[in-house]
Amino acid sequence: MTRQTSPSPQIHEQFNAAWQGDPAAQMALAIACHEGKGVAADDEAARKWASKAAQQGYLEAQLWLGDLYSDGDGVEQDGIQALHWYLLAAEQGNPEHQLFVGHIYYNGQGVAADWQQAALWYRKAAEQGAADAQFSLGQMYRMGQGVAQDPVQAVSWLSKAAEQGHSVARKNLAQLTLEHPDWLQSGADRLPYYRKAADQGQASAQRQLGLMYAQGDGIEQNHAEAVFWYYKAAEQHDREACYLLAMAYAKGVGIGTDERVAVRWLRKAADAGHGEACFALGNAYRKGQGVTADDTQAVEWYRKAAEQGHAGAQTALAARYADGQGVTQNLQEALRWYRAAAQQGHANARNNLGNLYRSGKGVERNDTEAVRWFRMAAEQGHSVAQYNLGQCHAHGHGVSQDDKEAMFWYRKAATQGHKGAQLQLGHWLQQGRAGTVDHKEAIVWYRKSAEQGYAAALLQLGHCYAQGIGVSQQWAEAVRCYRQAAEAGAVEAYYPLSRIYWQGSGVARDQELAQRLCRQGARLGEIAAQRELALRLLSGDGIKSDPTEAALWLRKAAAQNDPEAQTRLATLYRDGIGVAADGREALRWFNRAADQGYAEAQNQLGNLLAFGEGVAQNLPEAEQWYRLAAEQGHAEAQYNLGMVLEEAEGTRKDPAAAHAWYTLSVMHGYRAASKDKERLTNHLTRAQLAESQRQVRAWVERQSHK
Repeated sequence: MTRQTSPSPQIHEQFNAAWQGDPAAQMALAIACHEGKGVAADDEAARKWASKAAQQGYLEAQLWLGDLYSDGDGVEQDGIQALHWYLLAAEQGNPEHQLFVGHIYYNGQGVAADWQQAALWYRKAAEQGAADAQFSLGQMYRMGQGVAQDPVQAVSWLSKAAEQGHSVARKNLAQLTLEHPDWLQSGADRLPYYRKAADQGQASAQRQLGLMYAQGDGIEQNHAEAVFWYYKAAEQHDREACYLLAMAYAKGVGIGTDERVAVRWLRKAADAGHGEACFALGNAYRKGQGVTADDTQAVEWYRKAAEQGHAGAQTALAARYADGQGVTQNLQEALRWYRAAAQQGHANARNNLGNLYRSGKGVERNDTEAVRWFRMAAEQGHSVAQYNLGQCHAHGHGVSQDDKEAMFWYRKAATQGHKGAQLQLGHWLQQGRAGTVDHKEAIVWYRKSAEQGYAAALLQLGHCYAQGIGVSQQWAEAVRCYRQAAEAGAVEAYYPLSRIYWQGSGVARDQELAQRLCRQGARLGEIAAQRELALRLLSGDGIKSDPTEAALWLRKAAAQNDPEAQTRLATLYRDGIGVAADGREALRWFNRAADQGYAEAQNQLGNLLAFGEGVAQNLPEAEQWYRLAAEQGHAEAQYNLGMVLEEAEGTRKDPAAAHAWYTLSVMHGYRAASKDKERLTNHLTRAQLAESQRQVRAWVERQSHK
């Protein structure tokens, strides 16, 4: 027999700290699980603990997970996942990690090579003084890889690397100086040389000089001067300058806003193959900025940019395919382009890809895959993905159901202003999900969501003011919130608003206004308003009695499968009120409500069958319906069931059970049962009375576990 090694005291301490959220302890525990030191080796546990630490921004964990997926060490090798974790580490600003991400994109290690992304990450590291990154960025400018070929930028970055002793940079700089004798090796004083080249008519220098003026780089910021140099370069068909000039006109920076001129320069850049310009031109056609809105043209320009690897354009093109805007709807194409953008780290594409997997649109539904993409986007700070991930944890879709994890992501999204997450967070705080009840904090989140005009949050806030939950009861505020909710499209607001005016709660009673509000809600299909209007039309309370119209509104609510409306409509058919008496219709509507578990309908259906009112008498079936209602605590049904069991013939007769149901009916306040209970008590044996008491206790026990 093999003895199992008990976890060491140190491991116990790490477990405790890790469960309390200490990222260092979580990482230490991950390494222990991975290496089997002090605890049984468990690669999956190692990955989970490292992920928890990494999600808190713990750098060592992010890098460790990147290495894990890159090497396939204990997990399936996955270049995309590796890049995801390396990106999170790099985004913390360490130049060494930024350089490493640049190398991944440049060499296509586990992902498709992307020189534009490589240049972006090399620049981040280079600007922090990383010599290797300065060298790599200089080389890219020299060769025109991922950036426009620019010997000035090449010299500048190679010089910075050479000044730090980078030997290869020195060698390449010497060669570049021979190729371009007009440029000095040092980039520290590059402004006069850019100006000299610009004056000589070199387009790239003119563009760079414009950028220096725009950014105030080595010279006083001057947007008008920037535009002047952009224009000089653009006239020479420098596509980047055309794009920069277009943006100046579009935003009115350095020159007056002119969307038409902006589009003209965008088109010049786009026609020259400038990916960002193609994307911007697609946006212009989609929004009708500077051109007549044209979804078809928008799609064409998005496609041109997308085919160059522009992640934003790939996402926009996917959305057009998903919605069928400007192109025939094609969910497979939407999936393809979302995936292309998602693999480049585009957060919105990752979230949308998750939505496709969750809904099964264009791909077989896969909640686990949906969660994977939601999590990637959520960890990038995408608020909608954070909310979606919270929903998955809340409902156990693609991941274990976990209220605390759901609350974590709801709070993340809510903090970023996601109105749905703010509302959900308020609900959970009010209900005490994943913690204690906190009505006051719930109000804070309801307000934040309501301030964005979210109808559902305004409605909920109205309920809180009306009922005094988390705030003092304030009818005027309740009315304001309900009105705003109704104006924002919440049809559910009309019913509570109408009741305030019917009853005069905190406002002057106004039955005419109440009726108008109730009718508006009813016309818009709000069930509670339809039901309320019908009941008042039947009773004549605050409105002229009209049973025929009452039946009409009950039928509308019943058609929406509201069991109370179905039950009341069935009663009208049974009694011939507002409609012609019709036992079959009564039976049909009672059945529909009873099948939904509505106790009153089950009891009334039992009556219909027991007495044969408009239908064939059927005592066994009546007993079944009485029992279903009685089990739910319906006092009259309990009494009716007692009568059936007392008066039944043969084996169905059960005086002890009848006595038990009479007793329960009395307990629930049904007075008519008292007399029959006392009468039957005098006729039962001690054993039967004991059995009755046992059945009563058993029923009470069953209810306590529901």
